[in-house]
Amino acid sequence: MTRDEKLETVYRLFRWANHVGETGAEMRLEDIEGIFAAHAPMILNGRPICHDHASHFRHAQDLRAQMATWRFNIPFERTVVEGDQVVGYYTVDFTDHAGARGRFYDLCIFTVRDDRIAGILETVHFEGEALDIASFD
Repeated sequence: MTRDEKLETVYRLFRWANHVGETGAEMRLEDIEGIFAAHAPMILNGRPICHDHASHFRHAQDLRAQMATWRFNIPFERTVVEGDQVVGYYTVDFTDHAGARGRFYDLCIFTVRDDRIAGILETVHFEGEALDIASFD
């Protein structure tokens, strides 16, 4: 895969997430299956939280449960593509169900294989109150 194809694989996740976050569209497991490899471990702030389609789907549902709207700000502020990895630094703006606005800062190393995300190593920092998302525990 070319550099641009690898980056496009990652951005596909964020375009889907933004569509869901901005429109309230239904989340479907089939969408997750089109984005992630069957085995795609995700380590968030040093803790494993996802490893397969079902756990990535639960994580997405946890995000929706905590945020009324959200926007992953793409293109990334910083991007490095090397080998099968895409490194991105970006922010996410959101509104919770009480109407409060928030932001989090995210640094991710995505492993990309065969047009799918095959792994994520992620560090998140919240501005203000952290979200209480079950899959973050």
